[in-house]
Amino acid sequence: MGHARLFAVLRREWDGRLRIEQIRPGFIGVFHRGADKGDGLRLLAGHLGVPPGRVAACGDSSQDESLLAAAAVRIAVGGRPHVLERLPGVVVSSRARLAETLLAQVRPLL
Repeated sequence: MGHARLFAVLRREWDGRLRIEQIRPGFIGVFHRGADKGDGLRLLAGHLGVPPGRVAACGDSSQDESLLAAAAVRIAVGGRPHVLERLPGVVVSSRARLAETLLAQVRPLL
């Protein structure tokens, strides 16, 4: 099944129960209607027993604001969208240097 068709089927099937978004070409986000990416990160960290001060997140658009706000280490990839400028501690990294940036920022948490 093609991406566009899958996206349409998911939206039709889950309309009113889940929020289905096309994140970027080839990626579909599935969210609870009242939740956001930050809620998902907090839920996952809690489930894994990771303290909030040891959580890292990477985002590349204004749609990642809640995700980055929920993390102790915040990395904007490929530039800092205007809406992310108000978040303290956002480190900007190019996609090519993401692994290096992530290691440098996360190492103090280990």
